[in-house]
Amino acid sequence: MAGIRRWKKLLVVAGLLLTTVGCMHGAHGDYFGTPPVPHGANAHIQVPPEGAVPRELSMITLPPYVIAAPDQLLIEVVQKAKVPQFDEKNVALTNKDGTPVTKDGVIPLSVQPVSGPFHVRLDGTVGLGF
Repeated sequence: MAGIRRWKKLLVVAGLLLTTVGCMHGAHGDYFGTPPVPHGANAHIQVPPEGAVPRELSMITLPPYVIAAPDQLLIEVVQKAKVPQFDEKNVALTNKDGTPVTKDGVIPLSVQPVSGPFHVRLDGTVGLGF
C-alpha cells in the first residue's frame, strides 16, 4: 500500500512539473511578447527603403501648415509712432477737427493694446477685441 501511495505522489509531482515546463516552453513566442515567425516566412529583419524613415541629416520640407479651429495663436500688435508734419515755422499741422496730420497722411487713432493668446474660431477668424 505504501508503494502505491509513493507512486501516486511521484506521478502528481511529475505531472505538475511537466505542466509548468510545458506552459513556459511553447511555440507561442518568446518571453518578450514577440509573435512567432510563421512556417516558411522570411525570418530576417528587413531594412526600410531609403527616405521612408526620417533621419537627422536627411531632413525634408513639410507642407505649409493651415490654421484651423482648435489652434491658439500668440498675437502682438505693435503700432508705429506717427510723426506729425510741421510747416516752415516749425508748427505742427492739424486737420479741421484738430487732429495732427502725419507724414503719410493717416490720422493716428487711439488703439487698445492687442497682445496675448487668441483662439481660432470655427470659421477661421480670430477675435481681437473691440
